[in-house]
Amino acid sequence: MSQNEKLDIAAILKRLPLFSAVTADHIAHLAAATREKRLSKGEMLFQRGDTPRGFFVVVCGQIKLAFSSPHGIEKVIEIVGPQQ
Repeated sequence: MSQNEKLDIAAILKRLPLFSAVTADHIAHLAAATREKRLSKGEMLFQRGDTPRGFFVVVCGQIKLAFSSPHGIEKVIEIVGPQQ
């Protein structure tokens, strides 16, 4: 996917199991309230302790869910991929 390519948010939401029983009108409403966020490799999406402001869906690529121990060792919890 190119950096300038516009996503069809409604189509992405319709394919997610979480929204399988949601009507097309509600999907359109959700899509209108959705924001796209593109990250570069190594860029942080959020940190532990941040106030939640919704949820994220990975469209392409991967997100590493991890935290650092008190000794500075990174602990990877999960790698999240497309449509997760």
